[in-house]
Amino acid sequence: MGKPHHFNLSPDRLAAFFAAARFWLYWVIAVVSRIGALNGSRRLRAYVNRAERWIERVLFLAAVARVTRRHNRSRRVSTPPGFRRARRHGRLLYKSARIRVRGTLAERLATIAAAFENPERIIARFMRRLSRGLSGSRLVIAAPRADELITRATATWTFDSS
Repeated sequence: MGKPHHFNLSPDRLAAFFAAARFWLYWVIAVVSRIGALNGSRRLRAYVNRAERWIERVLFLAAVARVTRRHNRSRRVSTPPGFRRARRHGRLLYKSARIRVRGTLAERLATIAAAFENPERIIARFMRRLSRGLSGSRLVIAAPRADELITRATATWTFDSS
């Protein structure tokens, strides 16, 4: 196994990410306001979805750049009986930013712009999540092993004296 990867993000690079995200957000706002269709077509909704994802990820990068303590957790390979390990996806991590709202495209864009102009609350939420540590797997209840079931079933047969 190799060395763990450390994430170094320079302030200039983070500023470039913020500038690109700001450009993308303002471009989407300009397109939606120019067309005037607030509930929009499928393509406009896709642009707004992309803007939401872009802002979430840039704010996550800002939180990662601010975190100073790194977790050195050892991997736990074994699992208790009756459980298995399943890979965890990062989709819910970004959802915890609570940037995405339901509503018209104008409401969604206003929420995104407000979150991007005042990002400290969302960055603090990501930092709390990062301070607890991110885990790449989770425990899932699984069926017991077949040989255990067979031995339990045959054990009752051998003790039956009738």
